[in-house]
This record gives sequence, C-alpha cells and structure tokens, in this order.
Amino acid sequence: MVRSMAVFAALLPATVVAQQVYRIGDPGLIAPVAVSQAQAHYTMSARERRVEGNVRMVAVVREDGTVNDVRVTVPVDDDLDAQAVDAVERWKFRPGTKDGEPVAVQVALVIRFTLH
Repeated sequence: MVRSMAVFAALLPATVVAQQVYRIGDPGLIAPVAVSQAQAHYTMSARERRVEGNVRMVAVVREDGTVNDVRVTVPVDDDLDAQAVDAVERWKFRPGTKDGEPVAVQVALVIRFTLH
C-alpha cells in the first residue's frame, strides 16, 4: 500500500495543472451568482445543545459553476460546520467571468443556523 501511494505521489506533480483563481474585486471580473442553494440541516445534537450562529466560509466557484475548496473561516460547531460545508458543496452558480470567459472565483459565504 505504501509503495502504491509513493508511486501516485511521484506522478501527481506531472498531472496537476495550476488553476488561476480570481477574487471578487479583481479588475474586469464579474462575480458568480448562485442559481441553486442546497439547504444546510441542523443535526439532532446541535438542536439538543441549542447551538445557533453563522458559519463563515470561503470557497471556489469553478468555471462550470460548481463549488470546491470549501474552507470554514469562522466555525460555530463541528456538527453545523460540517452541515454547512456539505450544503455549499451542492450549490450551483452562474460562473464568474473575466473578459467574457468563465473563470474560477473565490467567494465568501455564510450559512446561518437559527432555532425557531
């Protein structure tokens, strides 16, 4: 198993292509727009503990409008953080563009958890 992993690691640099990721505010960039947003769900544990708050994240919206590289920047609770990441990974966007071409864009996102 270790030998296979070493071979994979040795091949990885040759197959990985660096992707330029733009940021909101970069000159000529038109920001991505969410077209579908999966809902994050409370876990029973978080409900029982009455946890509320805003999970803040950064993510990359790819050229095809899908989301990857989601990172929590301001956590609330391990359970709710995981639910927020899972939901955001299922969001779909109209991709951001630069000079009329779709590009990858880093975005800041917030998922709010409020008990009713």
